[in-house]
Amino acid sequence: MRKSILAALAAALAFTLSFTACDDFFSSGWGSPREYSAGNINVTVNNLDRWLDRTVGNPPLARLVSENISAQVADPNHPHRQQFQQAGVRMAVESSGLGVALLNNALDIVSDMADASDDELEGMLRDVLSGVQRDFRNSGGSVAAENITSIVYGDIYLASGDVPTFNHGTFARYPNFATPSEVGQAILVLTLALVDEKEADFYDWDDFDIYDIGLNFYSGNVVVVGTTSPMLVVLAAYLNLIAHDANRFGDNFLTSAISEAFLSAGGSDSGGN
Repeated sequence: MRKSILAALAAALAFTLSFTACDDFFSSGWGSPREYSAGNINVTVNNLDRWLDRTVGNPPLARLVSENISAQVADPNHPHRQQFQQAGVRMAVESSGLGVALLNNALDIVSDMADASDDELEGMLRDVLSGVQRDFRNSGGSVAAENITSIVYGDIYLASGDVPTFNHGTFARYPNFATPSEVGQAILVLTLALVDEKEADFYDWDDFDIYDIGLNFYSGNVVVVGTTSPMLVVLAAYLNLIAHDANRFGDNFLTSAISEAFLSAGGSDSGGN
């Protein structure tokens, strides 16, 4: 399980260009995010795509807009709720700074990874992930995870046996509103935030298991162990999307790596003991 966790998070290295490629760190022409507050940003269905464009490469603004969307979709009768949820989660991931953290910590070693032995590769990945965790923490990545949680939590129910599952008809159930890549990104942000909440460090976790952050994989389901914090419930629901739909998520390199890490047989499928 230890190596597959590293492999799952390392899979995000190849995904970083989708966060950062061709982006200006602050998009020109839209002003500084300090000029805004979440409450007075005007996000409508007619300008939602423009806000998505404005927040690319601008994590502070992305955070404020995702907070605005979170407040709007708290209304279960919002007329464009699914569309707003997709945009809000994408902006929250952007605001986490995860892509920049990965690039900052991985660029120097990427050229050496192909020729590294298994032990050398594991050490490189640990160094990278430790740095990513530090930068994620320093950039306020946990706030991004909280925004993801608030945007989607109302769509989740706890089935028998504490199995968090997205309700039928909610945005995460539809590939056009929650693509495998977007689901994988949200899982990474939520996982890093929960690891920080436990005051743990990937570099020191020789026996990391999802049980260590309060989850377990049992009988084909991700279940919550003990305290059911909203963020933990949301992470479990996202993981259950992958666990219950191999056709949708099996061919995506990020979600397939996450499946191998979190949901593999012989990982946590032991009742947490």
